[in-house]
Amino acid sequence: GDRYSFHFTVFVINALATHTVAHVSFVDQQTGRHYTGQKRTQGNPSKGTQDGFELAIGNWQMARSSGNDRLRAGTDDFQFNLRLTDGAPPVMQGGTGLLDFELAGESYYYSRPRMPIKGAVKVGNETKDVTGVAWFDHQWGDFEVNQLGWDWFALQLDDGADIMIY
Repeated sequence: GDRYSFHFTVFVINALATHTVAHVSFVDQQTGRHYTGQKRTQGNPSKGTQDGFELAIGNWQMARSSGNDRLRAGTDDFQFNLRLTDGAPPVMQGGTGLLDFELAGESYYYSRPRMPIKGAVKVGNETKDVTGVAWFDHQWGDFEVNQLGWDWFALQLDDGADIMIY
């Protein structure tokens, strides 16, 4: 019956030097407490395969293999360890998955809006098993991050509709 929200975002920035930034956010909706964490590393610690990926920065992990995703992250205040499965085929943003930002470049972008979740969350000293749904986005390409801004909302409505506004 408890409710939680999270996000786990990774940016790989290829500028003068390549570096990776990972950010997590976790909300305990019972208490209204909002927790965040961030990690940085030089280079690109991700490994891609034809059917998956793996990214690890310290003990934080984002990985996909055999149609299953795994997310693990946290701080001293919170932790989550989640397994996500495909709920529906990916949605290609803009219809084709290719977005043209004109002078800022191009990117590929797809969403998987309703992925079933099973796992565990830890807040303070209390660990709980959880189930739910997640929205997964993946964007990559040859575009200038400093020339773009993101105003983005992803909504999962109770009637089953999924809406992205950007």
